[in-house]
Amino acid sequence: MKQNRTDRHHKIKQIIAGMALALIVAGICLPAGVSAGEGKVRGEWILPENYPAGFDGYGYINRIAADEVVIDEALFRVSPAIIYATPNSIMAKIGDFTDGDLVGYLTDSEQVIVSLWLIEKGSP
Repeated sequence: MKQNRTDRHHKIKQIIAGMALALIVAGICLPAGVSAGEGKVRGEWILPENYPAGFDGYGYINRIAADEVVIDEALFRVSPAIIYATPNSIMAKIGDFTDGDLVGYLTDSEQVIVSLWLIEKGSP
């Protein structure tokens, strides 16, 4: 009878240890600061009210062209109907963005950038 209790106690310890390990792995794998519902990045910037509550990504422009943009060394295609926005204009133009600018962006389901939002101008 004593052996049965010891076996049960050992099994319970194994289950608890397994659950603890699963929680630790889940905590490591899930990114901090990202809600499961939206998956948008929210920086600690003070942005105009007309800016999105979060971005699909952000970074510094390395190169920008009409059909593509390189942000933090990652190449993105740009939608032909892209919206450019700055703190002063929701209807900005590609010329308002230059290398070194910090930007946030929104993408479609194919990871094509559909809007580019100026967060901070780069050094001239």
